[in-house]
Amino acid sequence: MSGQSLEELRESIQNTDTRIVDLLNERAALALEIGRKKADLGMEIYDPVQEEQVYGRLAQFNNGPMPVSILSAIFGQVVAASRYLQNTLMTALLPGQDWEGLGRVKVCIPVVGPGSDEALKQISAASPLADLLELRMDLISGGNLKDLVGEIRRNPFPVKIVVTHRKGEESGLSPVAENSEREGERIAVLQEAILLGVDYVDIELSSPVALRETLKSLIGEHLGRTQLIVSCHDFSSTPSDAALEDLWRACREAGARVIKIVTFARTMADNLRVLRLIPWSLGKGQEIVAFSMGELGKISRILAPLLGAHFTFASLEKETATAPGQLTAAELFRILEILGGSGSEKGKKSEGSAEGLSAERGKTGK
Repeated sequence: MSGQSLEELRESIQNTDTRIVDLLNERAALALEIGRKKADLGMEIYDPVQEEQVYGRLAQFNNGPMPVSILSAIFGQVVAASRYLQNTLMTALLPGQDWEGLGRVKVCIPVVGPGSDEALKQISAASPLADLLELRMDLISGGNLKDLVGEIRRNPFPVKIVVTHRKGEESGLSPVAENSEREGERIAVLQEAILLGVDYVDIELSSPVALRETLKSLIGEHLGRTQLIVSCHDFSSTPSDAALEDLWRACREAGARVIKIVTFARTMADNLRVLRLIPWSLGKGQEIVAFSMGELGKISRILAPLLGAHFTFASLEKETATAPGQLTAAELFRILEILGGSGSEKGKKSEGSAEGLSAERGKTGK
């Protein structure tokens, strides 16, 4: 090959690129078939053991000159794309904006660590499935926010970024005594997120007013690039209708672009009280996330986005759930697909090709 001219070498690369494209599409077709099998068997899309085996084979069969580290980075995108295609099989029939009475479903997947390496792997695995990724900086030990945000932005799947550093008593974990120094450190993480231009920061209504105002001012200085989520969490019960409305008003007065009210369902009727906030809030021009936690609250996580909630939450795996009753993304997508109905025009248009599935996903959301 060394005797070839520059033009001949470039032509050889073009021919090789063509073969690579063919092989990538052949691999994608196989991934779609695996996705169909997984759907039939009720299996999760994300299989970390299988993905680790893919990277192990790279080292085994690589004869150079490309280093294994670079091959792993390339295959990371290939694997993510395959996961994306498999996910379209679960989501092609999700309710879309043109379905009367049903809104576009947006799913937020938390990234929880517990360490930076685990968080980076979760970002890679969740990005093809999510509309939003929530960086739970209170759960990621030693996490570098700038690095994590950069990793999300480098992935080929457009997702919005939510940064949260939850107060101990609203984290779902054992209550931690808060002090002014700790609160200042917590808010500093959210300030850094605003400076990085993330899409949302989440602060609790129970946070000191002065700290909330600091975030609002910083957002204003950066032309509102970041939206403020003001949140309330009750891990023990669901307040009365009047109390819920009072919480809503307090969140709005605190400057929320998105209000988040999450309570614990002790009866099925508790779900109705929380869910009614969604059309009520939207009628007043206020974006909202509202649902119930706990086993009895699972149904509200499904219904909330269908009623117009700004988004709903789902975990990457059962082990990474951040609240009681949180469904995995695969579980949520399967339920929403069933609710969408297999006889719809969307389903008929999407049958038979990866291109159709991907195009339909673009219309309906993830």
